[in-house]
Amino acid sequence: MSRPRFLRRNLGDPKDMALLLRSGVIWQVPLFWPDAMRAIREGVVPLAECKDVPEQVRDLLGSQ
Repeated sequence: MSRPRFLRRNLGDPKDMALLLRSGVIWQVPLFWPDAMRAIREGVVPLAECKDVPEQVRDLLGSQ
């Protein structure tokens, strides 16, 4: 039986964070929401380009 394979992402890397924000995967784990919100505030990816952003996060970010 083979071992499961995992792809590790570095949330500190802007390229990785941009990929996670644009795909919407980051929002599946609330633990990572503060990192995602920080990246949006820092301009890594505009809020309009982020996929599946929860309403409570949109409210916290305001009009980004």
